Amino acid sequence: MAEKSRLDALLRERNQEVDAARRVIAGLRDELQSSSAEKERLRLLLDDKRREVAAVLRELSATQGQLAVATEEKVALTSKLTRSAAETCAVAERCAKAESEWKRLEAELGQLQSALRKLERDKAKLREGYEESERGRRRLDARFEARREHLQGVDLDKAPTEALTESVEGRFKMTRKAMQALNRNAA
Repeated sequence: MAEKSRLDALLRERNQEVDAARRVIAGLRDELQSSSAEKERLRLLLDDKRREVAAVLRELSATQGQLAVATEEKVALTSKLTRSAAETCAVAERCAKAESEWKRLEAELGQLQSALRKLERDKAKLREGYEESERGRRRLDARFEARREHLQGVDLDKAPTEALTESVEGRFKMTRKAMQALNRNAA
C-alpha cells in the first residue's frame, strides 16, 4: 500500500504536471494564436506599408521626372532668356547706330538744304546776270548792226573786218555754260 500511495501520489503529481503542462500548452496556444493574429495583423500592416512605400516611390519617380522636365525647361528658358538678352542688346546697339546715322543724315540733310538754297540763290543771280548779259548782248548786237548799216557805204579795206564781223557771242559763252551746269545740278 505504501507503494500504491506512493504511486498514487506520483500519479497525482504527474497528473498535476500534465494539467500544468496542458495549461502552459493552452496558454502557449493562446499566445501562439495571439502571436499568429498579431503576425497576420503585422503582415497586413507591412503590406499596407509596402503599398504606401511603392506609392511614395512611384510619386517620387514621377516627381523626379517632373523635376527633370522642369530642369530642362529651366535650362531652355535660361538659354532663351540669354539669347533674348543678347538680341535685345544687339537691337539696342542697332537702334543706337540707327539713331546716330539718323542724326548724321539729318545734319547732312540740313547742310544739303542749305547748299540747295545757296545754289538756288546763285542760280537766280546767274539767271539775272545771264538775262542782263543777254540784254547787253542785244544792245551791242543792235549797235553793231547799226554800225554795219552805217558802214555800208564805207570802204571795207580801210575798216578792220574783224571788228565788223566779231560776234558778241564769245563774251557770253561762259555765262551760258554756267547756267546750263546750274540747271543740270538743280535737276
